[in-house]
Amino acid sequence: METKIINSVEIAADEIVKGNVVGLPTETVYGLGADALNEDAVLKIYETKKRPDFNPLIVHVSEVQEFEKYATEIPNDVYKLADFFSPGPITFILKKKDIIPDIVTAGLDTVAIRVPSHELFRFVLKLSKKPIAAPSANMFGRISPTTAEDVLKELNQMRLQMKAEQAAEAFNAAMSRFQADCPTIIKEKGVKTNSGQTAYKYAPIEVVEAQIRPTEHAHGFNHRFDQDVNLPAGFVGVLCIVTHRAGHSITTTARYRLGGKTSMMSDTQQDAAAESFAKRRAISNAYGLVLAGEDMDGGTGKLKPAGPSSVAPDDVTKQGLVRELWAALKTVRGTEVNWNASNQWLWDHAILDSGVPETAPNLTSDRLREVIGKVKAVLHV
Repeated sequence: METKIINSVEIAADEIVKGNVVGLPTETVYGLGADALNEDAVLKIYETKKRPDFNPLIVHVSEVQEFEKYATEIPNDVYKLADFFSPGPITFILKKKDIIPDIVTAGLDTVAIRVPSHELFRFVLKLSKKPIAAPSANMFGRISPTTAEDVLKELNQMRLQMKAEQAAEAFNAAMSRFQADCPTIIKEKGVKTNSGQTAYKYAPIEVVEAQIRPTEHAHGFNHRFDQDVNLPAGFVGVLCIVTHRAGHSITTTARYRLGGKTSMMSDTQQDAAAESFAKRRAISNAYGLVLAGEDMDGGTGKLKPAGPSSVAPDDVTKQGLVRELWAALKTVRGTEVNWNASNQWLWDHAILDSGVPETAPNLTSDRLREVIGKVKAVLHV
């Protein structure tokens, strides 16, 4: 899609006939116009502006005599008012004819019609021989543009936002497929206590990466790690940046305190071990991996259930539900960019079963919806 400023009413009219959207000046602000009789063209207005589809559009015509083409049961008072105020910024709400698509009127049986007084707009109407639906040429909720340069800037911003949203949709769809195909992570390493018993098993980060890499690349993903520099003393943390070929990326953070699980190791091993733990947790959060196995959960002190590493969504909306739950828990999850604090709060409030234990985000879509509802009720969000 190309966005540019033109000085030709002929080109503008031709673009309207072709079913495209055009920024047009009115006597007040610039409008984003399209053929009001072309449903696909009108849809472009809604999609470009992110305008709610329950907001009807105003239909512009070149002269009052055209009202009869698109409206019926027109009172005589309309013509009296139009004789005095039209062309100009007055809009008439009339009973619509079937020729006007429902998308223009948001399903209402009335249509808003006006005759603009701006000469350029009227020339485009006459050349195109089309009624033009035209709300203001800005993203819904933003200030209406009053110059061609403002329109160009606004439309370019709309285009970038649309591209970003499409990339995010492609990312989420690919992530769902990745999670469904992700292999089981095989844990081969073990850390023993002083008595010689295995405290827990784990897969080194190199093993995790090697096992998921073919599936990762097959679905268009790449990841890289970086240091989390915003850490208090005594912590090791990393960022995992996951990028999809569509252009969208996400960043997750994981940090580990020096000590804790790594206290069984020598001092020289602690930094490397903590960083490895942080990388595994960061990549797990990014891809929805569950590194399950016969070992203890550090957050609950309970045995983790053995199972596959992937959370295969039972429907395509799961990623959105997980993000909704994460947002709802904002005030209680603290500064940790993982689910530990959130799960503890959910257990404390008996929203999740701590005996199993149930852990977010490793829930079905139906269970996520139930949990989101309870969280919002408790937190009043």
